[in-house]
Amino acid sequence: IAMFLTPFFRPAIDGPTPMFFVDAPVPGSGKSLLVKALLMPALGRPPAMTAANKHEEEFKKTLISLVTESAQAIFLDNVNHRLDSGFLAGLITADGARER
Repeated sequence: IAMFLTPFFRPAIDGPTPMFFVDAPVPGSGKSLLVKALLMPALGRPPAMTAANKHEEEFKKTLISLVTESAQAIFLDNVNHRLDSGFLAGLITADGARER
């Protein structure tokens, strides 16, 4: 419910919002479809999708590209390794209004 509502209320929130995780015991259970269905009503289109690259520099370039394109939500699909990115942590916790 929070993933569905967050994009609607994001403009009223002064500060960072949570990162959401969707997990399932088996592949092909509809996780991507669930995320798209929850975010499309607020975004008007599917969220920007990318894979979480294990190489920090490549992952950083991808995230910068998506943020530059003004992606309202970024969907990291098929994360099958430890998500350990200082740049991603900075994006999630940055106060966008003050950082600009």
